[in-house]
Amino acid sequence: MTHPLDGVYERLNRADHHIRDLKQTLAGLDPHKFLTKLDPHTGDFSFDAVGITNPGLWLSVRAGEIVFLLRSSLDHLIAQWLIPRTPAHEQDAVLEKCGFPIYIDGDWKSFDWTKIPRATPELKAALATCQPCNRTDGLSPHDHPLAVIATMNNTDKHRHLVVTVVSASALASIGNNFSGTIEHLPQTDYIPGSSNVTPPVEAPLIVGNVGGGEMDVEFQGSTEIAFKQLGTHKGEPVVPSLEYLAYSVREIVNLFRSKFF
Repeated sequence: MTHPLDGVYERLNRADHHIRDLKQTLAGLDPHKFLTKLDPHTGDFSFDAVGITNPGLWLSVRAGEIVFLLRSSLDHLIAQWLIPRTPAHEQDAVLEKCGFPIYIDGDWKSFDWTKIPRATPELKAALATCQPCNRTDGLSPHDHPLAVIATMNNTDKHRHLVVTVVSASALASIGNNFSGTIEHLPQTDYIPGSSNVTPPVEAPLIVGNVGGGEMDVEFQGSTEIAFKQLGTHKGEPVVPSLEYLAYSVREIVNLFRSKFF
């Protein structure tokens, strides 16, 4: 027996499939080599991850596809609410302009309810609780999962989502003889997104200066491929971020299903 939201869940399942495939593919791009560089004249050193395979444009395209599936799942959710409440001869016109509203900075009270005709007080209340501009936890509306999805989806319509190499971990064990400076780098080289050529990427994880003495330091590190910008945050890992966004949308769909379907 079919359910009105079967198509919505199919879109979410497809997004989950893409995320799992992305996770498996990116796991093969981890660097297999790290290199410590030291300039004996200046004392400057760096600990670099080398040989990171540049995934190329397909990663941005795939991430954009996933975000689109999540955003459109919400619009389909509203359409399925409207269909049984809209006369057949009006459905094409109504469904063409309907959508799941996402207000980030705007005044939620200004939403044009003609886009969701016959919206009940219960539906209006449920939508209000989902709005980034109405969040009550003190966090930025721009970091609300729906705000992130809306922003990424709008960006992907016009240009590629930008990814970067970030340090997943960068650890230094400093011995007693070390007297210099050391700095962990939270974000490093951007992965090129404008070329079909995918050369290996070299990403410095730690930089510093030995300070004129012996360098008694041991390094450990790893990297992750991340979004350059996600809400107000920089360098958020791609796969965990997409998993969280997909989980958030599924929770909203589940909530609306329990209330209205």
